[in-house]
Amino acid sequence: MKKWIDIIAKRIFTVSGFVTSIAIVLIIAFLFAEAVGLFSQPIIEEGYVLALNKQNNVKDLSALEIKDIFDEEITNWKEVGGNDTPITVFRLEDLDKIYTEAELGDEYQFAGDKIVEQVSGNPGMIAFVPESLVEGRTEISYIDDNTIPVKDVLLGVE
Repeated sequence: MKKWIDIIAKRIFTVSGFVTSIAIVLIIAFLFAEAVGLFSQPIIEEGYVLALNKQNNVKDLSALEIKDIFDEEITNWKEVGGNDTPITVFRLEDLDKIYTEAELGDEYQFAGDKIVEQVSGNPGMIAFVPESLVEGRTEISYIDDNTIPVKDVLLGVE
């Protein structure tokens, strides 16, 4: 009887190890597939832009620099190759703090004009806003949206 219990236990452990190995291989395959997908992802979320004042000479930022700007770890444009100007971060929800509902319009129809007004009036501003609100506006400039480099995916710590 003890012999049969040993044989059954041994087989259960063998099957358990096999199933665990398959699960690990599937997890690794999933993670590699996700990493490969990152190579074609834009740095800036789809449907959004990073808008700048026309006087700002910065045209390109890495994903880490963008993160550090919005986390307020980078606070001056000179830290990313720009002029010695403090960075002012602006998001769409900031409009409600600056303008009344009447100024923005009952369906936010004037939001694009107000965003452009804020960005063009502040040389240090960077605005993360929906592209549809500022599309085709020449009074402001935009950060080029590149894809995430392979080295950042494989060697990056973030």
